[in-house]
Amino acid sequence: MITIMKRKSIWLRGMTLAAFIAFLFASCGKDDAPLVDFYFEVRGDTAIFNSKAIHASTYEWDFGDSTTSSEPNPVHIYEKPGDYEVTLTVTGKGGQDSQTKIVTIVPSSPFDLLTGGPENTEGKAWRISRKITSGDAIFTPIDEELGHVYLPMYNNVLEDLGLGEEYDDEFIFFPDGTYRHNVKNGGGMTGYRYADNNHLEVIKTTPYGIWLTRFTPPEHATFTFAEDTTFTLHCAMEKENQVYDVTFHHVMAIEVSEPEFFVLRDYTRTIIVKDIDGDRMRVLVFLSSSDIDEISEYPTHAFLMTLEAVK
Repeated sequence: MITIMKRKSIWLRGMTLAAFIAFLFASCGKDDAPLVDFYFEVRGDTAIFNSKAIHASTYEWDFGDSTTSSEPNPVHIYEKPGDYEVTLTVTGKGGQDSQTKIVTIVPSSPFDLLTGGPENTEGKAWRISRKITSGDAIFTPIDEELGHVYLPMYNNVLEDLGLGEEYDDEFIFFPDGTYRHNVKNGGGMTGYRYADNNHLEVIKTTPYGIWLTRFTPPEHATFTFAEDTTFTLHCAMEKENQVYDVTFHHVMAIEVSEPEFFVLRDYTRTIIVKDIDGDRMRVLVFLSSSDIDEISEYPTHAFLMTLEAVK
C-alpha cells in the first residue's frame, strides 16, 4: 500500500513538472502581454506621473481634461481644480493593457499660484503677455470700479509703443518672499515723470508717457503679497491741478522692495492683482504723467494688463 502511494505521488509530481515545461515551451512562441501601472504626485495645479510597465512599446495618457500625451513619464498642468479620471494605456507586441486612477487638484491659494507653491524652490516666472484678456485697457482711475476707459488695449500693444522688447523681461516670485527680475534688454518700462524727476538714464522715449530707462537689478530683492487688503491711492487729473482719493477694497496686491519694480517703474509701487490662475495673471499698474510739477508724483492712469506664466 505504501509502495503504491509513493509511486502515485511521484507520478503526479512528474505530470505537474511536465505540464509546467509544456507551458513554458508554448509561451516561448508567443509575444509577452504588456502590464502597466502608474503613480503620481500632485503639486498645486501640476501632476507628475511615473509609469511602471513591462513589454510596452507605446504609451498613451488621457488626463481627463481633453488632453493627452505619449510620453512615458509626463508632467501635466491642470487649468482648474477638480477630480480627473486619468488613464494610461500601453501597447506591445503581445497586446494592450491600461490602468485608470483619479487625480484630485485642489484649489491653490493666490500666493501659491504666484510663486508655484512651497516646494517650488526655482520660483515662478511671469512676463507681459502679447495676447490681451478681454477688458484690458488704460483707465482714468476716478473710482474703484475704473469706470472711465482712457484707451482700450490690444494684442502686441507694446510693439506699437516702441517697447516690444519688454515682452521678454521675466518677473520671478519665490515662495520664501524672494524676488528676481531678469532684464533681457538692459532696461525697464518707466513712467516718464518718474524718469525725468529722478534723472534716470533714458534708453528710449515714447510719446505715450512711458520711457525705457537703464536698469540693473539688485542682487537681493523681496516682495510682499496681500491676499485681502484695502488701500487708498492719491490720484490726479492729468491736465488739472486736482488731487482726489480712490480707495480699493478687498483686493490682492504685490509690492517689491526698492529699487526693484514689477512691470512698471513709477511712484506707485503697489500693484493690484485683479485675478490669477496657474497660467495667467491680470494686474493693475499705476502711471503718473501729469505735466504739473506739484502733482507729478500722483497717478493719472491705471493699466489693466495680462501677464503669462513662463513655461
